[in-house]
Amino acid sequence: MLSIALLTHYANGLVKARETETTRNFWWQVSWRAPSISPRATLITRYAIAAEEDYFTWGPANLIYHPESNHAEFVEPVLYAMVLNEDTIEQIVARESQEYSNRRSIRTYPNPRNILILTQPTPQSCVHVLDLTALELSSSIDERLKTIAPYSEADQIDLAAPFRTPPAIPFGSEPAHDWCYYYQKAAYARQSGNWDAVLQLGGEARSLGYTASDQIEWMPFLQAYALADDLPRVKEIASFMDLDLIAKTRHVQL
Repeated sequence: MLSIALLTHYANGLVKARETETTRNFWWQVSWRAPSISPRATLITRYAIAAEEDYFTWGPANLIYHPESNHAEFVEPVLYAMVLNEDTIEQIVARESQEYSNRRSIRTYPNPRNILILTQPTPQSCVHVLDLTALELSSSIDERLKTIAPYSEADQIDLAAPFRTPPAIPFGSEPAHDWCYYYQKAAYARQSGNWDAVLQLGGEARSLGYTASDQIEWMPFLQAYALADDLPRVKEIASFMDLDLIAKTRHVQL
């Protein structure tokens, strides 16, 4: 198997050319949330900064989850990506078929029918994995994502796989475990059906004084407390979410 050394070149270029800490933090959060991502998934990211090229997404993602080429004779990343733009939106809504791309001797096969959306609506937000089975949209979400959110397949995340640690080059050392760490771990636990873990994480975050800047991030905890019949905490979190219209719309549907 060929090592995708060129991915490191692209990822390093991304880190140097863009806002380093923002990009690194994004992918560290993804690594906390997703143990692995299924091969051949097509990722769409919305960074707090712009991503003008598809390798801004598949480069870091493959470095973390699938660093080896998918082909023995040429460079073929295991995970693909599409840039968030009007053409991509049209392809997804139209359910167009998989396409082939060969750029700079790197072959990719992005598939509009097989997408996973990762979005950080604002620099203060955590990274959100959009799930067509339970849409939870930040009030600050990019308007373009509202159209394609119902196509995002969170089951592209391999919940049974071991968690991966992003390599120090180019991702740096692991960030401090702030609110977003607890949110990502709670979102993973919720998707895994481990509500006790969500409650434990919520308690730890609360004891440390962490709180959400983006109110939709209360959702895993709100659901866990509701299932545990902890009405005081449900009411408390619901009062936080009342500050955010979109989040309120979601939580009243519980």
